[in-house]
Amino acid sequence: MSDYSIELAAERIVDPRTKRYFAEVYGNYTIGHYRSAVVMLWSVVVTDILFKLDQLEHAYSDAVAKSILAEIGELRKNNPKSPEWEGELVSKVASRTDLLDPAELSFLQSLQAHRHLSAHPVMTSSDALFSPNKETARAHIRNVLDGVLTKPPIMSRKVFDTFIEDVEQVANLGLGLNDLTKYLEAKYFRHFSSATFAHIFKSLWRVSFKSTDARCEANRAVNAQTLEVVYAKHRAELVNVITAEREWFSDVAFVDSTLRVMTGFFRTYSEVFTLLTDAVKTPIQNYADLSLENFASCWFVSESPDSHMNEVIRRIDEREVLSGDAFIQLCRSLSTCDAINKVYLAGIRLYCQSSSFDTADTRFQEVIKLCIQGYSKEHFEAFLGGCETCYNGQAVYRGRATRDHRELKMALDERFPEIDLDQYPAFKHSIE
Repeated sequence: MSDYSIELAAERIVDPRTKRYFAEVYGNYTIGHYRSAVVMLWSVVVTDILFKLDQLEHAYSDAVAKSILAEIGELRKNNPKSPEWEGELVSKVASRTDLLDPAELSFLQSLQAHRHLSAHPVMTSSDALFSPNKETARAHIRNVLDGVLTKPPIMSRKVFDTFIEDVEQVANLGLGLNDLTKYLEAKYFRHFSSATFAHIFKSLWRVSFKSTDARCEANRAVNAQTLEVVYAKHRAELVNVITAEREWFSDVAFVDSTLRVMTGFFRTYSEVFTLLTDAVKTPIQNYADLSLENFASCWFVSESPDSHMNEVIRRIDEREVLSGDAFIQLCRSLSTCDAINKVYLAGIRLYCQSSSFDTADTRFQEVIKLCIQGYSKEHFEAFLGGCETCYNGQAVYRGRATRDHRELKMALDERFPEIDLDQYPAFKHSIE
């Protein structure tokens, strides 16, 4: 037995007028009047589409909706007794809006054919009026509910225009990634087909990584955030879309604003970077080579996160500088893989190489304090050993070292009390 519930789906019908009309359809279906149910169902579909177009015209000043309604009105005026305009309405909506995908159009055309057979006195070979069986009627009802009645009017517009306008508006509310995901899921994603997801993703890619007009610049951050949400929702399917159109997706702009959001996307979804052509890979590799700051943020250019961190640590040992922001970014990007252990080691190296008391004060807060709870015994020993050899003693002889290092000692005593601090006199001095 199917788990699909017509009753629950009917509760999601958008227009209250349509919901009342559909109740008549379902009433006929439940008592076995399948012919009547199918005839009425087609009328409900046509009526609901008209409702949607009317709302779009008056609430959104939608030019496409207005033109379709005008054309259908002309057809009805020229031939008021003909029902042909109904099929024309469905075809125009399918071809000029995003309400119906090809499969849904096919379902509605099948419903229309059964409606005609059910509504007209055509006798079958057994001398009985045609009537669809229960399974056919149920299939039509389900297809209509999912394909038309439960979709909001905005799905009848060219959906990206509506979608991106909405995203720009909610950006002013400061929604985080989780809240943005919930919002888009509730309002849009449950109505999107795979084809619509692909269309939305491609359009978001373009406004996030390619377009440089004033509107795109102003909304680049939220557009890129939304791109991540859409990609996460249909990851496997969108990988196939990118693979099939590698050259298109590799046509991006390399201004500061696009580089910032593009590298952020690749840090979260590194597999996308590998799918692109050298038109993206080569410029980003060159960008990464400009400084340790850039390189650290582009771990996806390396063979693996582990090898990337080996190179970061090597360059820190050669006294290249890495900011606290870049370090925190590394922690976030690599938090779920083993390379996070080398990120912690990199932070310890940075701290112990501080060239001034002020730098050491800042680095303790940015690269040590936030990571202490993740330290292993190896990390504590690396910290203690680094204090013995730190650059000019800046990390251990500064005024705030007493308070800061006691914080680390508390964690050390709790988790690895067997470590003998007598072997680390510089650290002991710093906490006394």
